[in-house]
Amino acid sequence: VETEEKIPWLSVLRQRETIVICLVRFLSDPTWWFLLFWLPKFLYSSYGITLENIGAPMITIYLIADLGSVAGGWLSSRMISRGRSVYSARKAAMLICAICVVPVIIVSQNPGFYVAITLISLAAAAHMGWIANVYALISDIFPQRAMGSATGLSTMSAVLGGLIYSSVIGYVLEMTGSYLLIFIMSGFMYVLAWLV
Repeated sequence: VETEEKIPWLSVLRQRETIVICLVRFLSDPTWWFLLFWLPKFLYSSYGITLENIGAPMITIYLIADLGSVAGGWLSSRMISRGRSVYSARKAAMLICAICVVPVIIVSQNPGFYVAITLISLAAAAHMGWIANVYALISDIFPQRAMGSATGLSTMSAVLGGLIYSSVIGYVLEMTGSYLLIFIMSGFMYVLAWLV
């Protein structure tokens, strides 16, 4: 079996598609990091949920997020099987996911615990559907010998975005004491990333 030579990651980084995918993940993934790391603090400060009783809400959110991952992949595959082009189907599925994150903004207004968990679950599911399509898009765009580099570079940009966003969250909370701006930014980042 003949093995193909890998494409150097620097060559992959210079491609326009890589820069776009990296920017998309830089903008969108920080909302997921926010949900992962700041959600317990938010639930405590807004609803009095402590470490003793946080299990059920977190399990609910992440189980629904799992369903979103499957649904996001299914949605684009369904569109492809009905005759849409691969890129059109992935972008359409990503737009639907981006729109499904927007209602998370309502959570900042303390709409009630169950409504908040429902909207956060929807945003988490939409993120997972979004990221399933981003990873599929990487495999659609890049040859197999460049997929690892493209995925790694996009993940690095996602983590960098998450690090910066965590600092912004801390600063906003310190200055305002409110999650309003954070949820507004989180709600619209996917739409912005989709436009990119």
